[in-house]
Amino acid sequence: MKSPHFDFPVIDAHLHLYPDQLAPKVVPMLASRFGNDPAFDGTVSGCRRAMAASGISMSVNLPVATRPDHVGHTNGFWKKYAKPTDGIASLAALHRRFPTLRIAAAHLGGFGMWNETEETLVGEDVTLDLSHTFFWMPHERIERIIRNHGARRILFGTDAPWQEQSRILGAFAELPLSESDRRAICCENAKELFCIDA
Repeated sequence: MKSPHFDFPVIDAHLHLYPDQLAPKVVPMLASRFGNDPAFDGTVSGCRRAMAASGISMSVNLPVATRPDHVGHTNGFWKKYAKPTDGIASLAALHRRFPTLRIAAAHLGGFGMWNETEETLVGEDVTLDLSHTFFWMPHERIERIIRNHGARRILFGTDAPWQEQSRILGAFAELPLSESDRRAICCENAKELFCIDA
């Protein structure tokens, strides 16, 4: 699927990258465990190539350690990519307890838990991202959640390398949304949430 061209930058607010020395081991292991072939090798350079091919301007990495003893190493590795000026139970219950806490929930509130999302999170002041939802749920349902929750509380995300950025961006472009809603979801919301000046 060819990526669409938008008149604004597109930020992928949810993907996963791995250090070069670990990616050749970790990515195939995770692909086998979850039965999900990667769209690229899971490295920074692989991500840059995927972004160039899809027209995505910026990607936000969510570091994931595959074992508890890797947490410190994984977080330490990604610090070199962060600038000092960069920003940053139950989600509904957490939000009620700490109403001023900024919450961004992955996979529209939880992968495969979209009934619960519509029952408890839609309409709340919680940000939801679109990662790993396209081709896993009907596009009509994605559109309904966006409309009922409000485009100003939705982030575009792909979950790359576990989904192909260009394919997800193409699917997103097919949703019957206004230009202002597309711009908010693909760009403005992430800039505001993550304090991005670019």
